[in-house]
Amino acid sequence: MFSSNCVANPASRRTSRGYNMIEMITVMSIVAILVAIAGPSYRYVTNANRIASEGNGLLGDLQYARAEAIKEGQGVSVCVSNDTKTCTGGSAWQDGWIVFSDVNGNGAVDAGDTVLRVQAKFSGSDTFVATPNLAVVTFNREGFAAVADGTMITLQTVPEVTSYTRCLSLVEVLVALVIIGVGMLGIAKLQALAYATTGTSALRSLAALQASSLASAMHANRNYWSVVPAGFSYQFAGTTINSSDAALTGAPCTNACAAGPLAAYDVQQWVAAVNAILPNATGIISCPATNPVTCGITLSWGESNVAINAQAHGYTMAAPIYTLYVVP
Repeated sequence: MFSSNCVANPASRRTSRGYNMIEMITVMSIVAILVAIAGPSYRYVTNANRIASEGNGLLGDLQYARAEAIKEGQGVSVCVSNDTKTCTGGSAWQDGWIVFSDVNGNGAVDAGDTVLRVQAKFSGSDTFVATPNLAVVTFNREGFAAVADGTMITLQTVPEVTSYTRCLSLVEVLVALVIIGVGMLGIAKLQALAYATTGTSALRSLAALQASSLASAMHANRNYWSVVPAGFSYQFAGTTINSSDAALTGAPCTNACAAGPLAAYDVQQWVAAVNAILPNATGIISCPATNPVTCGITLSWGESNVAINAQAHGYTMAAPIYTLYVVP
């Protein structure tokens, strides 16, 4: 007879949890496939980024050397250097390089030359070799460098992988530098134009203020200006004055002035102020009409304008004219 205690009660058994072997093998297979697919792509990305960084490092230092040569007005060189202090020669740029001020342009770090930038030796096994042999590039004060035609610096991995190979042609570098230089000249031209335009606006504002100041003086001295004869004229060019009324060229008064001497004082002070602030100034006060007297105050001066291009050069206004009409 069997005892009922030997049979396990299904209700009392614990629920089992876990993975079986088939599930684990399936997951491991999927992971292995993904790693096999992503591994080479990740390696390509990291290698390509490293190669690009190394090549751009030399390209950036060449651009910096040319800019410094133009800015300082003296030679600047980039040379192979494995000690970060002197030019050690050779064509293996992976050993590192330096950028330095080369006052005499001999391609060597002499006494008085200053090292401006340093690139240490590549940490990996990549090669960066110039063909034909090129150990130094020197830019003169005008931003030009003398290099042999067809000079190429080739950057490769070890072992060599064609898809990772990058080539840096100095001709292409110089062309890029010229394009950048032209762009900088264009920016400088725009800045010069903006500066000249600001100066022109300032001069025209000053001319308007000076004309208005004389108009105010004419209103204040109506006993003279409202009765000037038809055809009245007063002209000046610098300190040379011509007037239809000789009283305006005589000695002005300074205290308890009559109408004529007061007008002489006003115009002489006005001419002095205009000559002080406007370059090559000329002016005319003309009163051609009577009943009522109507006068025109005309000022002209010289400007140094900047044309945006050759076509606009002929249309720049070198002697602008400002006219204010007033009824004293």
